[in-house]
Amino acid sequence: MGTYVILLTTFIRISPRFAVVSGNIHVERCRSGCFSRRFLVNILFAFACILSMNPFVFRLVPADGADGKVPVAVAGQCMIDVQHLITDIGSALVSAVMRTQGVLDPVYVSKFELKMDGPSDDGMGAGPGKGSDSLVEQALSVLESTLDYLGKGAAGSWMEDTFPEPVSRRKIARDLLALADNMSGFTLMYGSPGEEKAFSRMDRDYIEGEAKAKVESMRGYVICVVVKDPSRKNRWYLVNSDRPIPVTFAGSVTPADRDTFVREGPLIAVGTVYRRPDGTVSEVRNVDNCYSFPSVKFFRIITSERDIELLVPAVATPGYDRARGMWRLTTPELGINISKPTWDECVRSYHDYFGFLWETYVLDDREFEGDEREVSDLLKSMASMV
Repeated sequence: MGTYVILLTTFIRISPRFAVVSGNIHVERCRSGCFSRRFLVNILFAFACILSMNPFVFRLVPADGADGKVPVAVAGQCMIDVQHLITDIGSALVSAVMRTQGVLDPVYVSKFELKMDGPSDDGMGAGPGKGSDSLVEQALSVLESTLDYLGKGAAGSWMEDTFPEPVSRRKIARDLLALADNMSGFTLMYGSPGEEKAFSRMDRDYIEGEAKAKVESMRGYVICVVVKDPSRKNRWYLVNSDRPIPVTFAGSVTPADRDTFVREGPLIAVGTVYRRPDGTVSEVRNVDNCYSFPSVKFFRIITSERDIELLVPAVATPGYDRARGMWRLTTPELGINISKPTWDECVRSYHDYFGFLWETYVLDDREFEGDEREVSDLLKSMASMV
């Protein structure tokens, strides 16, 4: 993986391979991981992130177009806001891909945090965690599209369509408000060098409405199994973690329906979902239906070390062992049989084991025979690129 270079500068003289940068935010990924010539630095500010081989720029300019300087504190805070946007958009993407139900594990959140290396004579490097390039690129692409749309002063249903999960949508709306407040008097320029676009005319009322949304109780769904309380009459729970979720059913759901739900395996329960401040589900009321789902398809496998995009999805069969209180995800043709006490743990372990198989049978150049050859061929047939 290459190095992401952050420049803190108002003027830089570097090798002919890199453009001279004047002003606030610029980044470029260099193959060697450092500049080929030492450069002079007069610190003001610059921040950047680049994904794949294409540079992407964020920089602040005076809103009136005047040739002015940007205070370090203003530029720095705006870049923190941009980092928050990348992190929260990326976390929403991972939750949707993996279908997790609780708070996202920090190991996935950290994939979107650009970390700085120590300073040296050649500058300062920063980048996402190992195996996170394409994830950060996708998060940045969504951020760019969002700034494109909102920067025109448009409203409509963009936020709801782009970020359907309400808790994530509210976080991202609050990030956008923070950015708008901190860049007051300035315009954020963003995009590919030479093709930068301006973000300045956001419809504040629209975003404030999203930021103030009451997501503590909204119609939604929960992946779960339905469990009847053995000691209390007419009391049921939804189970997908180590905290049983109290549930009530709508009048249209008959006692026979409820008994059927209890006998079923994993279900998607639809009703009014109540959440705690951390976003976890505390209760579901007025459940009017429960749907079974015979399989789960993962078009992307995400682990702490890897991000694997698939053309042909990994298809897992879900199950729940009521006697042991264990969730299962199985893909027999790959020899995957995961059993964990919570849905989220089961999903994470499935992705981790798939990543192990990928490293063993796809990335390894060995020739395999028998069952191992079949697993290797199947995995390679699912790949977008090997």
